[in-house]
Amino acid sequence: MNETEQNVPVVSASEIAEYSYCALSWQFQRSKTAPTQPVTPSVERGRRVHAEVGRTLFQVEQERRIFWLLTVVGYALLALALIVLLGEGAMGGKVGNYMEILLLLVFATVFFTVALRKYYQTRTVRKEFGIPEGELLYSDLDAPSEVLFSEAHRISGKPDYVLRDEMTGAYIPVEVKSGRARKPYWNHILQLAAYCILVEERYGTSVPYGTLVYGNGGQHRIEFTPDLREQVLATVDEMRTCLKDGTARRNHNAAVRCRSCTYREECGSALGDER
Repeated sequence: MNETEQNVPVVSASEIAEYSYCALSWQFQRSKTAPTQPVTPSVERGRRVHAEVGRTLFQVEQERRIFWLLTVVGYALLALALIVLLGEGAMGGKVGNYMEILLLLVFATVFFTVALRKYYQTRTVRKEFGIPEGELLYSDLDAPSEVLFSEAHRISGKPDYVLRDEMTGAYIPVEVKSGRARKPYWNHILQLAAYCILVEERYGTSVPYGTLVYGNGGQHRIEFTPDLREQVLATVDEMRTCLKDGTARRNHNAAVRCRSCTYREECGSALGDER
């Protein structure tokens, strides 16, 4: 990396979401003189939700592994029973040998039954917490994890977790939001898209989509299109311009955002209740 690239400010995925929500609020947070934000009830709720989902995610991953182990053992017993059956049939089997085959089949049935029970238990938990299907590769929910970093775009971040689709092998970043939403918010979509960029660079594979999960358990699949990638990078360019010349402006007309903003008193562009 040359000296010019080193001087390019690093922008985090969460900052991209903050900037898209309100550029002025983001600039206050980025400033060294910004007041410390209080821990609000919504922040506390978010922390609790993330911790609970993190613990549940670990349990689900353990159950998923047990399910596959039981399934593999069940198929192995079936294969062994078939081998014994074919061997005994060719050699003129005895009743005792067929009892061995029956015993193998019984054990295989037991393993499959337990595996199915594990599967349905896990599926119920996944539905309750909005956890997509897949193998867990990365999680930052219940314990600090590696910060992902894009050398190409100078973007950093830690997705809540990353799954690998067992059918397609695709790597899928997942972001959990404690609030409820009927449809995904644009700033959350940009944040998730930034995670897609980070996962691509970290694992060396293309990411077809990411998943947003809200507090009501609703899953929203966000396709990671070339257009969305460009919108993320364009947003990052805007943010760096603001950092360079301090030109951040209010980029929304939602008074409710201003009313709940920590920096309302310091901001000269806050919208009043009449708006």
